[in-house]
Amino acid sequence: MAAAMISVLVVLMVLTTMVKCGSMSDRARLHKSLLYAYDTTVYPGSTDNPLQVSIHFRLTAFHDFDEKIGRFAVAGFLMTEWTDERLLWDLSDFGQISSTQLPQSRLWTPSLVVWNAYTRIRSLGFDTLPVRLNHTGDATWEVGDVFETSCDAQVHKFPFDLQTCTIDIFSYGNLQNEINLTAMGNDLSNYEKNGLWDIVAENMIEVQSHEGTKGKIMIEIQFKRRSSYFVINFLAPLIVISLLNVLVFVIPVDNSCRVDYAVTMLLTLSVFLTTVSDILPDLPLEEMPYICILIFLQTISSSLVLICAIISFSMGSQSQTTLRTLASILRPFMGVGTVPGKEKPEVPPTGTELESADGGNDKVPKGNERSTDFQIQQVSGVFDQICIVLFLLEVVIVNLIFFVITNV
Repeated sequence: MAAAMISVLVVLMVLTTMVKCGSMSDRARLHKSLLYAYDTTVYPGSTDNPLQVSIHFRLTAFHDFDEKIGRFAVAGFLMTEWTDERLLWDLSDFGQISSTQLPQSRLWTPSLVVWNAYTRIRSLGFDTLPVRLNHTGDATWEVGDVFETSCDAQVHKFPFDLQTCTIDIFSYGNLQNEINLTAMGNDLSNYEKNGLWDIVAENMIEVQSHEGTKGKIMIEIQFKRRSSYFVINFLAPLIVISLLNVLVFVIPVDNSCRVDYAVTMLLTLSVFLTTVSDILPDLPLEEMPYICILIFLQTISSSLVLICAIISFSMGSQSQTTLRTLASILRPFMGVGTVPGKEKPEVPPTGTELESADGGNDKVPKGNERSTDFQIQQVSGVFDQICIVLFLLEVVIVNLIFFVITNV
């Protein structure tokens, strides 16, 4: 009984081996049959009926977008399908084999190139890349590559900018009435998210030629910058520095640190402008990012703050005529600037003599000196309060306009 079972197992193993060998033999015969008298230089179409080539794009990764040099790079797979009547076969003649694959170099494939390539224009694929063949004559050719194209950056709304770049697929070497490229859609199911950019939309656009055929397909990719990093490291500090800049008028007038503080804030804004300029490309004035204009306006505002701080600090050394002129200009605001609890001191009659430190009589009126000091404090106080209000309004209005323009 055991010997009979062993004999059955041996017979089954031999039959399985024969089936496998037959399958390999059928596939070898199929390949020889398909490639017999096959000319890879002849495209499977006619001028009367253009060859229909379908293209499907599957985006897998976002590599890079360099705004300064205009380089856009993504990784993906370009699935191309067409029908070659020379590649038909009967299933019954080749062991029911319904599909097989052959290397790209042994078959005709469309000469597809990236028309707007960043470095050089070259044909897609390579010699050993397999092409999947179906018994109905359908061929499927899937090319995986890193597509690098030229793309001009639109950085008006940096860091809230939305970019649009394209990958232009063109059938190189064929007449426009020989091949008709058809877009079959795109796929983002295998896409890996990028740390700096988010994909917003992806479209495939068919470009029609004069003959009515579609000889080029544009793969349009829209992506938006992830702005959190720039908001935290650029915009938020810029707004804080602009607000701190106004606090220079809180420092006492007779303190020389007031001018030093204003100069420090002006230099800080200059450093911000330099940092942002290093990130962005060199653009003409009409294409300058709004954030550069924002920093420039804040720099001008900081310069005006410095000028006002110097004027306020120098009021103590001004003559009575200058103080009276300033007081007349600020008279509508003098009620705002009067310090509660301080009233104008009484001025002693003219001719009051004051005893000097050496025991002599000094003819300088003491009341006039006190009146002058009070007038300096009053004028400078009103001037500082007006500057605080005006510059705070400037900071709020300018930043609100920036956020409205950038559609935040």
